Amino acid sequence: MIVSRPRRAARGSRFCESRGDRSGAAFPNVSARPRPPDFHKELTARILAALRKGVVPWRRPWRSLTPTRYTGLPFTGTNGLVLSLAADSKGYANPFWLTRAQGRRCGAKVLDGEEGTRVLRPLPFPVHDRTKGARDRPPIPLMVPYEVFNGEQFDRLPPRFRVDEESPAPGPEDRIGVAEDFFAAVGAKIAPGGDSAAYDRAGDIIRMPILSRFDDPVGYYSTLAHEAIHWTGHRSRMGRESGVRFGDPAHAFEEIVAELGASFVMGGLGLPCRVERDHAPYIGHWISALQNDERAIHRAASHAQRAADFLLIKTVAGRVRELAERPLDHRAWIVVYLDVVEIGPHPLVGAVGVDAEGTKRVLGLRQAGSDPYDRSAAAEELLRDVVRRGVRTDRRRLVVTDGSAQLRDAAVAALGGDTYVQACRPHREREVLSRLRPGNERDKARKALREAWAGGADGGPRLLQRLAGRLARDGRDGAANRLRAGSGELFTVDRFGLDPRLAASLVTTGVIDCASSGLPRQICGVPSWGDREMALAWAAASFLETERRYMRIRGHRRLQLLKDHLDQIEMPFGP
Repeated sequence: MIVSRPRRAARGSRFCESRGDRSGAAFPNVSARPRPPDFHKELTARILAALRKGVVPWRRPWRSLTPTRYTGLPFTGTNGLVLSLAADSKGYANPFWLTRAQGRRCGAKVLDGEEGTRVLRPLPFPVHDRTKGARDRPPIPLMVPYEVFNGEQFDRLPPRFRVDEESPAPGPEDRIGVAEDFFAAVGAKIAPGGDSAAYDRAGDIIRMPILSRFDDPVGYYSTLAHEAIHWTGHRSRMGRESGVRFGDPAHAFEEIVAELGASFVMGGLGLPCRVERDHAPYIGHWISALQNDERAIHRAASHAQRAADFLLIKTVAGRVRELAERPLDHRAWIVVYLDVVEIGPHPLVGAVGVDAEGTKRVLGLRQAGSDPYDRSAAAEELLRDVVRRGVRTDRRRLVVTDGSAQLRDAAVAALGGDTYVQACRPHREREVLSRLRPGNERDKARKALREAWAGGADGGPRLLQRLAGRLARDGRDGAANRLRAGSGELFTVDRFGLDPRLAASLVTTGVIDCASSGLPRQICGVPSWGDREMALAWAAASFLETERRYMRIRGHRRLQLLKDHLDQIEMPFGP
């Protein structure tokens, strides 16, 4: 759903009184700029035009680069499809796509005359379905378009956004080996033999001709990826409707999902996608499905990305073991972030360590229950395992938690009494403000909280107590009690006299579950899977992957200052 915000006339204006004619003549001060074309209609028109020429636009017999964000994470779903089509049509060899502002941030500018490509992003607020029986449904995401430019459309782009053509790339044999390992780890039942490839939903088995019947291994694995996407739609997995007969609308839609999903899977493996099948009978049904619903391709791409993610999750069980067995004794972890990460309905306790250079590493993950004390036990078990793997308890360090007493007690119990705890300020703000009425009451409290944070260790606690007293007098006992609980730990870092930018970065656990961790993007669909082990495997794989991309944490470059302070302190830190 794309929303636009119409321009509102000023209160008292004569234009507010006229409700009949909405033309530019009746509203001379309103700009008559033409509205941009509808995103979904434009994308559907491009794909239909290609299909009518007999070309399947998402099939690439050549290896296509995965469209990549400014942060290093890939574009997925509809955005990945749109940018891949744009790169193919314009011949771009650079995988990076940035906004104008991101380009300016790193010292580059868009070349004159270059046009951007529109993609979608979610609005920062969801819309809840208010229809009958919709209480337990997830919020409806609102998507708005924005413009990105390929790396080749910028001037003076830093080297990290360029393609290093001299670096050796893995050979075809290596990539085929990766594909073989990938599909073996998925765990689907495959029956070799026969003359055609198909997924038997009744028997829950994939039937594949033997490898020698294909022109090359790429064709075999592309076809297997197509059938594996169908395999994810089984009611025991993702429960997609597939249609009864060939040509049914649901069958045609499922085939589009499988086609797109296969291209996503093969692109992730670094291989071209060549499904060896006569598509002439399918193209007509695809055209019918798309031309009757301009948003069908967006829904199909979303389902395809979820299915490709599902296959990836099935292959990463070993990443949990990797995370649990890695040694941790080669660095001085002076900051430990500890928080609960919600993967759909599954709470997980995560710990991230940061050394004096600002380099981060995931220390571990544990499944946790819904009860706070279950989470405390999981956190203590996790931290004791961290100690077992080499994190010393005789060194002082800062632990940043969500502010709950249970996680604080777990940190002190596992890491020792010399642990200094900093409660997360954004957590506390959300907890307090959620107990107040929207509007003036909430705005005043937010302003008072910001003033308290700015007051530091000297004036901050006094300002918090003043706010808590005012809230209690107004009958907001829940907000007041939450504000008073553990308020001293909200100002721990202020007592170290650190650099202001560094201190500001140490008052939030957002480093664990912020957008740059990749988790919010990659957990789409996990609630429907309902498997705690799968949620844990996905979180472990996501953390390990993003850890390789984000070895440094913004604002943490001067952590040596904190290390020096901790080394100089001889007595336990007091309030």
